[in-house]
Amino acid sequence: MVDKKAKTTRGEQSTQASEAPAPVPARLGQVLVRAGRITPGELEKALNEQGLSNKRIGEILIEKGYIRPEELTHGLNVQSMILSAGLTTVLSLGSVLQGESLPPSDNERSLEAETEIPTRSHLAVLHQVSSVVLTDDDIRAGYIDLSNATRLAVSSNDRSGYLLVFEGLKWPFLEVDVFGLREDVQVDSSSSNSVHQPYCGDTPNLELSYRFKLSDDAEAGKYAWPLSISLQPV
Repeated sequence: MVDKKAKTTRGEQSTQASEAPAPVPARLGQVLVRAGRITPGELEKALNEQGLSNKRIGEILIEKGYIRPEELTHGLNVQSMILSAGLTTVLSLGSVLQGESLPPSDNERSLEAETEIPTRSHLAVLHQVSSVVLTDDDIRAGYIDLSNATRLAVSSNDRSGYLLVFEGLKWPFLEVDVFGLREDVQVDSSSSNSVHQPYCGDTPNLELSYRFKLSDDAEAGKYAWPLSISLQPV
């Protein structure tokens, strides 16, 4: 004879098992929050922006400065492990979430490439002296000094930095020394010259000063600003 009570119990267990919710794979944002790489508030802001665009959540987090590209790669790595082992495994991944390095797979390299942010650089001239006035004293000295004649604002997300290019010098200016950058620059009237500036995140404004060396036949008078400045990638 079959024990009705036992049969009923087994039936209830079967029903409960079928009604138990299936594990939900951990999302990338949740993984990064648990790892302490972003805050819940930052995740919420990124998700709101994602709802208004077609961007991936990782790309948005990098653009907002919440994480670095290498942190995104690590998060994708952890997420992949969770998806492979099941949601409950996230509880045993404490050391991984705290940042132990893991070798990236080919798939992770591909995902990182998809969220790579294109490099962007921009140069704005905030202030520029419009002309140079040479006096008889300047002619006798053979040069003229101009302090804080140029103020530049540079924004660049290129980790390799950028180049500032100087050119356009012509008579009566023989050559010019430029001060205020990572290193001094000298430009003559027959060539252009450039100086490499390192990546600096939010680059402070650059204040440039000059010493213009004059040609032997220079004459006193007012001259248009003789030097152009442009920005180029490394």
